[in-house]
Amino acid sequence: MINEKTTHDLLKVLQNLDRADDLGEYISQAAGSESLTFADYFCSLPCVRSHSNADLIRRSGIERTYYYQLINGTRRPGRDKVILLGLAAGLSVKEVQRALEISQLGILYAKNRRDSILIFALQNAINIDDTQELLLSYQEAPLT
Repeated sequence: MINEKTTHDLLKVLQNLDRADDLGEYISQAAGSESLTFADYFCSLPCVRSHSNADLIRRSGIERTYYYQLINGTRRPGRDKVILLGLAAGLSVKEVQRALEISQLGILYAKNRRDSILIFALQNAINIDDTQELLLSYQEAPLT
């Protein structure tokens, strides 16, 4: 079943397709196979479950109503919001990268100045205020 295959396995299948009909069949089978949402993923993480919603709201600086819309799945987060929530919850770089992938947002890229600062902040569990200062000290846009 297509839902049980890894992304690597699915890429191999795609690379071996040579007819548009085969592509159509692949797409119809794969449609909906990645049904995991940001809200599902984020709320399932142990680091997130160890914090109260009020604590995550306070630590992230995200407006309360918007936060609840994000975790209820009624709104999709932007890239900076995913990173802010990751920092607030103490997520690892890998967990934030996965949240960005699930949200169909660009993952953090080590060759990008701003992203390298954010990777450093996540890797070293730097709080949001200090991360914002670090971004500003390198003349990079703060997280919004």
